[in-house]
Amino acid sequence: MNDTDLLVKGIISYLTKAKKLDLIPDIIEKLKALSIEEENTAQIVSSYDLNDVEKNKIIEIINSKFGKISKANFLIDKSILGGIIIKFKDKMIDLSLSEKLTKIEESVK
Repeated sequence: MNDTDLLVKGIISYLTKAKKLDLIPDIIEKLKALSIEEENTAQIVSSYDLNDVEKNKIIEIINSKFGKISKANFLIDKSILGGIIIKFKDKMIDLSLSEKLTKIEESVK
């Protein structure tokens, strides 16, 4: 039995004891909604804290190129040196300076 099975078994056991099995359809709907939101969440990595104008412009570009996102998580990673990395669904666009330097280094080997 894996962790998910144990978790589901524990939830069902709790709901049974609490006489709340009628909540299962609502729980399933909430989990589906969370899954869809997570699937439509973009992750944007930059080397510094972006201002609101920059964030909105990036979201606008993602929406126009890949479809509407439901949420954007902005992260800071100084190791990318500059630029951004966008991760959305199964796509990753690496526009970071560190990636460009790596490609230049590989091309001169």
